[in-house]
Amino acid sequence: PFNGFPKQAEGRSRKSTLALLGAMVRDRIRGWTGRAPFYIPAVGEPNDLAVMTGPEAAVTIAAMDSDTWQNKVAPRALFDMMRYKPEESAPQLGMPLLVCVGEFDSETTETDSS
Repeated sequence: PFNGFPKQAEGRSRKSTLALLGAMVRDRIRGWTGRAPFYIPAVGEPNDLAVMTGPEAAVTIAAMDSDTWQNKVAPRALFDMMRYKPEESAPQLGMPLLVCVGEFDSETTETDSS
């Protein structure tokens, strides 16, 4: 499960984090002014300008089979993802909550999901 934006992303240096923030701001301004999105890759190698840059991200995406998926995203969406904190609203739910954790998922671990 996506459990919120990480404070420190594996595979991302301070320099590439600042570059990603710059892309987010650039794309947000393009949205405000009605211009086309400034797309960046969703998945890249460590320190690439991409949303997911962990060592296993590219391998996971390469294993997916799709004729329509494109490795691009409008980075302005990351501003909303940064505010997404499901652990803050989970205690307010009045029904049982099932959270499934993949045994070999290194992006969202059991510790991150509890």
